[in-house]
Amino acid sequence: EGAGAEDRLSLDGHEIAGRLDVFSAAKGGGLTAVARLSLEEYLAGVLAGEVPYDRWGREALKAQAVVSRSYALYQMKLHSGDAYDVESTVMSQVFRPGNRHNAVISSALEATRGQVLTSQGRLFSAYFHSTCGGSTAAVEQVFSGQAPQGVLAGVRCPFCAQSPAYRWTASIHKDVLQQRLAAAPELRGQRLGALRGLEFC
Repeated sequence: EGAGAEDRLSLDGHEIAGRLDVFSAAKGGGLTAVARLSLEEYLAGVLAGEVPYDRWGREALKAQAVVSRSYALYQMKLHSGDAYDVESTVMSQVFRPGNRHNAVISSALEATRGQVLTSQGRLFSAYFHSTCGGSTAAVEQVFSGQAPQGVLAGVRCPFCAQSPAYRWTASIHKDVLQQRLAAAPELRGQRLGALRGLEFC
C-alpha cells in the first residue's frame, strides 16, 4: 500500500517491513516479494502467528521465543544462498505482521534476547508443533536428510492431551483404499485379494 510515518511498508493495513525486494520468480513466472526485517521484528510476528500470546504465561512465551529464534537462525544458515531465509507460513513459522510494538511479545523477546538452543555447542533446528498425539518421532523419521540427533529423538508426551487436535478421525471407503494399495509401487505386480479389514500394529 505504501510507506507509513516511519517509511515502513504495509499490506492490508498491517505494517510489514521497512524494505521489500521484488524480483522475478525462478519458476512459473510472476514476481516474488521478500520483506527485509531484523530477526527480532520477524520473531514478533512469529509469536503472534504461532501461539496464543494473549493467553500464555510469560515463561511459556519466553520459551517459545527461544525456540522460534533458534529455528529461524538455523533456517537462515540452511538457506544462506537462497533468495530468502524463511517463509511466512507453516513451511517455516507462521508470521503475522504488525506486531513489533506488541507489549506482551516485546517483553518476552527482550527477556530472551540473544538466547538460542544448542546441542554439542552447535545451533540446531528446534522443530515444534502444537500437538504430538502422545508421542513424537525421531527427526530422521520425519525429515529426510536429517541425521539422527539424541536431543531430537522420539519421546512419549503427556502434555498435549487437552489439545483439540489430540484425537481425530478420518474416513476412507474400502474400495478407494483397495485401489490405492493396488497402485502402490511396493505392491506393483502382486495379486491382491479383496480387502476385508485393517489391523494396526
